[in-house]
This record gives sequence, C-alpha cells and structure tokens, in this order.
Amino acid sequence: MTTRLKVLMVEDTPADSELAAAVLGRTWPDLEWERVETEAAFRRALAGGPDIVIADFEVPGFGAIPALGILNALGRPVPLIVFTGAVTEYIVDQCTRLGAEECLLKDHWSLLAATVSAVLQRRAGN
Repeated sequence: MTTRLKVLMVEDTPADSELAAAVLGRTWPDLEWERVETEAAFRRALAGGPDIVIADFEVPGFGAIPALGILNALGRPVPLIVFTGAVTEYIVDQCTRLGAEECLLKDHWSLLAATVSAVLQRRAGN
C-alpha cells in the first residue's frame, strides 16, 4: 500500500478533521489533507485531485449530499465516505443512492483508516 494519501474533508468542526488526519496519518505517513466547509471551497479543492472525500452529513450550508451532487455532476471518480455523528437508515439510503461508498459513525474512529483503505482497494479493482 502506498504511504501517500490526499484527503478532502467536508467538515465544520476543525477538531474532527484534525483527529481524522491523525488517525489516517498512522496508515498513510505522507498524508495530505484539506478541510472545507462551503461549496465554493469544495469546488476549488477538487482541482487539487484528492484521492478520497470524507464528508460530514451535516455541515451548515453544505454537507455530504451537496458534495455528492457536485461529484456526480462533474463526473469525478473520487470516492466519498460519509463520516458523521448520526446515521439513520434514511441517511444511509439517501447517501448510497447518490454514490457514497460508505457511511460511518464518528464514534468509530478506529474504523476510519480500514474503511478508507477498503474503498480505495475496491475502486482500484483489488
């Protein structure tokens, strides 16, 4: 597995992004990450070519659903994981119908790296 990973995080809580980066940095020492909270910032950050997007379901004025809509409209093959504080069956259904690869609760920080790895392996066809 490569030690490089470029992550775009849609998150309104800086501490959550920093914790996610710390968790992912154990698996990918050359981790690059950027946190965004708005549609405009998300669109700009996509130009940097992230390997994966990790999005909170609810970010004031933005969030996972609008991010998925943008990715779908742009035809970008960037996988998105919904990483949120509360996941209902409705949220999971809505997100997966729009193309989210996984939905994971923030209570499960220990599963984040394995989930990212599994999504990237699936996308690579391994």
